[in-house]
Amino acid sequence: MVTLYQEKKLDGFKIEKNKCEMTKFFMGNEIPVAGVIGFYQSIDQFLQEAPKHINSKDGYEKAILKACHLTSGNAQSTMMLSYHDLEDPQRREKLRSWLELKWDFQAIDWERTWHPPMDKLTDVVAINGKGFMLQRLHPKSSPEIKVQTLFGKVFMVNAESDESILLNGRDRFESYHGFSGKILYTPTFDGTWDWIVEEGHIPRITYLAELVSKAIGADELRVDIFITQGDPDAAVVNEISLSSGLDMGVYFAYYAKMWASVLTSGKVSVRNTELQVAEQKLQGDSLPKRPQEPPFKGDGPIWDTSPQAGWDSVSPSSHVKKLRLPLDPCAKC
Repeated sequence: MVTLYQEKKLDGFKIEKNKCEMTKFFMGNEIPVAGVIGFYQSIDQFLQEAPKHINSKDGYEKAILKACHLTSGNAQSTMMLSYHDLEDPQRREKLRSWLELKWDFQAIDWERTWHPPMDKLTDVVAINGKGFMLQRLHPKSSPEIKVQTLFGKVFMVNAESDESILLNGRDRFESYHGFSGKILYTPTFDGTWDWIVEEGHIPRITYLAELVSKAIGADELRVDIFITQGDPDAAVVNEISLSSGLDMGVYFAYYAKMWASVLTSGKVSVRNTELQVAEQKLQGDSLPKRPQEPPFKGDGPIWDTSPQAGWDSVSPSSHVKKLRLPLDPCAKC
């Protein structure tokens, strides 16, 4: 990616290394994300405009604030924002200090072996991609599910909070404990995540992960998805990782071998396009099969960023059949 940028100015890496570019890509392809309240290119712009939306009178009481240009976990670049942070003078000053700290933060992904080349890419984002983003808040019953894909297909689903794993095609999450669980096949089935399967979340998780993977065209990709217990259709994409540090336990070696075997098989097709990644759009013949209706629908908040809200199995823009109607589509973001 460094070479492609230096020699051809191809900046597809921004899909991962800039949260705002990532989210705008999702929106451009009508992939459901938590409702976007706004993008802000400076601290002063944010402090001036955010109170219009986050306030104690006629706005949202809370939202998620993200620094666009920081994506590694060690940067701690996301915070819960409440109207108190904007309306109370002392807390507003603390908020400004946080914004200034993140604005000047030097992204160094020191936890990963590949951080030297990645640091060159994050330096590019730091020069011309700084900014902040506000998104709607998820319900408390919304765990983040991490989905590992290969060549546009789901390999495994991971419930991050305890590293439980659901392999593609299976119907129960496997849990592994202690160091031995990383090297030995010693699964336990405690039922913690059975509701994800029973409520019909897996077809939606699979659909969204493969939708994102095919839209980007990456051979390997992790897609992070928020789901809401009791409401399968409320799933939204949070973010992606092209350089995932996800713990796959005993399955890591098999994942790596599968990836390598396909790459060296001579059967891999390359997307023939001169467009930058962020400019690409999903095509009807490349869309994954749309899931059937879930066993039941909850009444939780549903967010989607497209004006019409919904897609079908032919084209994401024809809107023949909607998954769910949104509460507050962000048509102008």
